[in-house]
Amino acid sequence: MPTVAFVLMGVFSLILEATVLQAFQVAGVKPDLLLIFLCFYALSRGTWRGALLGAIYGLMEDIYLSRFLGMNGLIKMLVGYGVGWGRDKLNLENPLVPVIVIWLATVGSGLLFLLLAPLGGLYYPWGLSLVKTIFPISLYNASLAFLGQSLKREGKEWLANRRNLGG
Repeated sequence: MPTVAFVLMGVFSLILEATVLQAFQVAGVKPDLLLIFLCFYALSRGTWRGALLGAIYGLMEDIYLSRFLGMNGLIKMLVGYGVGWGRDKLNLENPLVPVIVIWLATVGSGLLFLLLAPLGGLYYPWGLSLVKTIFPISLYNASLAFLGQSLKREGKEWLANRRNLGG
């Protein structure tokens, strides 16, 4: 999928997160669709493209939702680079690998935010943030990634069967 499509998916994701996903909160949190799409993109395109899309997504998020321009851009850029770095080192044929990567990326993103927040004058309790926000979001993101991987696999099988039947 072209990079432009991923940027448009990011814009659509921001709108969804601010509107529709408010009704789908679980344990008081909603998924980070930008992070999920970023991880899938970085796994397919590598470090520098992952870092670039991460910076774009993070800056979009900063402009749309945040008070501190650049913090989410830096965090998502680092996550995109890190996930892209694992591209050649992981067995991407295993459908659980992206799910685990997204879980780890979500936890890593949350920890980076907790580390950088004091630079912007924000102070969050680490223990409470991990238990009430970071771990629930990471599980939500991983669950959506698992669902996405399952749909992708089923779609590929359906297309292959359709081609074999001549339809």
